[in-house]
Amino acid sequence: MKDKNLCGILLHVRKFAKYLEIAADTLFFVFFVQAFVVQAFVVPTSSMEDTLLIGDHLLVNKLYYAPYSSKIEKFILPIGDVKRGDIVVFRFPKDPRFDYVKRVIGLPGDVVEVLEGHAYVNGKLIDGPYVRFKPTPYKPPDFGPIKVPEGHLFVMGDNRNNSYDSRFWGFLPMNHLRGRPWFIYWSLRKSTKEYSFPTIFHWMWGMVKSIVETPFRTRWKRILTIPH
Repeated sequence: MKDKNLCGILLHVRKFAKYLEIAADTLFFVFFVQAFVVQAFVVPTSSMEDTLLIGDHLLVNKLYYAPYSSKIEKFILPIGDVKRGDIVVFRFPKDPRFDYVKRVIGLPGDVVEVLEGHAYVNGKLIDGPYVRFKPTPYKPPDFGPIKVPEGHLFVMGDNRNNSYDSRFWGFLPMNHLRGRPWFIYWSLRKSTKEYSFPTIFHWMWGMVKSIVETPFRTRWKRILTIPH
């Protein structure tokens, strides 16, 4: 009888160890993917409207701008070069704890000038169909002309009148790039204020409110769309 009970206990211990191993492998995979492959990012401001809206939740491809040591490595992996017009997620140079999303306007060696929100690169106007000039109470600054240094980028928001970008804080070091937005996996109608939580209680209330109101505030048509 004792032997039977002992065998039963050992069997349960083995099952528990197996489940624990599966859980550990799953957690390792999730952490690995998040660290090196994809990153979740939520848009908290209107600086990229109408391309990206407040409350858009993105999956960011962290491999796309990863450094590579050979052409073979670049061919095998989904790695690309930064191009003018790309939307990029990056660590904010003034405070790397925060991630920003903007559009690349100037590449290393380009001469960039911004006049009344219109961007000129090497003397040529490059405003695309994504540019918006929504009303604002203040006048955004002009910039340049100035040459983009090596290893840096000049970035701007699509909502030119309401974007804290390279016009204000300078060039973006390329080693601050996080990646390129892959697709919108969820979109929720929110305001910038709803992403500001002064206390833990405000955060908890915001989470409860979001869960309850999710079906009514979700922008269903934006889910699984690719921002350009």
